Amino acid sequence: MIKHLISLIILATITGCVNTLDDLNSGLASINTTLNNTTLNNTTLNNTTNNNVKKLSPSELDRLDNLLLVSSKNDAVRSAINEAKVNIKAAISLDACSASRNKMTKYAAPGSMIKYYRPPMSSMRYHNSDANQCLNVVRVQGMKMLAKNAMAFEVTYESKISDEVATMKYRMLKQPSGEWLFE
Repeated sequence: MIKHLISLIILATITGCVNTLDDLNSGLASINTTLNNTTLNNTTLNNTTNNNVKKLSPSELDRLDNLLLVSSKNDAVRSAINEAKVNIKAAISLDACSASRNKMTKYAAPGSMIKYYRPPMSSMRYHNSDANQCLNVVRVQGMKMLAKNAMAFEVTYESKISDEVATMKYRMLKQPSGEWLFE
């Protein structure tokens, strides 16, 4: 009799667990479907990346490459640009396409004051940052070495919407790892 009672208790427990796991699995499946549809809509309808940040087009990135190539004739500066090019292009692309202050922290040197940074769109009174329109990168200029492990340069941006212009000054520090980060 006790064996039958124990068997019934175990069977009831297992059945309850299976039902609970089925409910959990069903709930997670619906969440997954919702998230997948949201990502799909953001990517296809808004022509944005998964985190809803517009980026420079491939032709604009090629143009930026050319601007970086001709920005200095100094060998030390050219070498530093070549080492830092990936982060320079990523940061300029973020600045050209986002009014958000916190996007640059990914490329910030430790201890930098980048949290107080204002991207170029924020200084443009008539550019509608909600229009999902990147700024033009007009020129990269004034590339110079401040020290063996530090460089500075300026980038001029222009709004396609309002024709407003903003020039931003950047400084980068070479980290012990060899990576160049913004200060």
